[in-house]
Amino acid sequence: MEVTLDKLLSGKSTRINSKDFLSTEDYVKPFIEEMSKFTSTYRIEAIPPSQVTTNKEGEDITYNRVLVQAIMPTQIDEYNEIYTLAYSLDIRRPIYKVYKAMFNNTTNSIIAFDPNWLVVNEIKPAETFTLPIQNLMSFTSDFEVKLKKYKNDTLSTKENDRYVRLGSWIEKCQFAVWQNDFGGKVKWSPTNVVKAYNNIYINTSSDYYVGDKDSSVINTYNSFAQLIADDKKDICNKFEKTMLINLLLGIK
Repeated sequence: MEVTLDKLLSGKSTRINSKDFLSTEDYVKPFIEEMSKFTSTYRIEAIPPSQVTTNKEGEDITYNRVLVQAIMPTQIDEYNEIYTLAYSLDIRRPIYKVYKAMFNNTTNSIIAFDPNWLVVNEIKPAETFTLPIQNLMSFTSDFEVKLKKYKNDTLSTKENDRYVRLGSWIEKCQFAVWQNDFGGKVKWSPTNVVKAYNNIYINTSSDYYVGDKDSSVINTYNSFAQLIADDKKDICNKFEKTMLINLLLGIK
């Protein structure tokens, strides 16, 4: 669910599987303080545990999974550069991620082409996060060039071409896995690949439906990316799933 910054910072410390974790403020506030040098615009998603405790003042809220997107003011078409902090406490090896991406301010989806824009670290009890913001900012980007190219490049809508493309996407997603150094694996499901395909060629109410016209590469990409943006359960693997779109579509 989307929450305000004040609501997020009220999250309490917690203990999961005998591991003690700090409050949400302890984890998030240093990121906000660092990014406040560059922006005042944030988008936040957070998932609390299924069970919460209450007191006379109300609920004692804690958040097991958090995503904070700092949206930079510079805009390229409908995209802004963002820096994101995401973390998960309720997995086998709790981790946090800091990454850079391009944010579609119309659909809330992201685009990323460079795996070096992601840094993953293990969360250690009673320790705050190391934030590689300056290092991420130092990476150059050719996003504007690629965006122009992918808006102009198209994929044939001929029936046989579409069928071959769908088969290729489904086969690739069976084997395409993004794995970090801490054992976490991220994949696309064939079901979601079919959803992305249907939103381009079958579902007439979809924003990405092209009818009998060719679909641009960016329209195809965004059909996949929209499914990631709309997923309210897996909020911490957005970057990895976005990078897997590149593999499925053959984008380097």
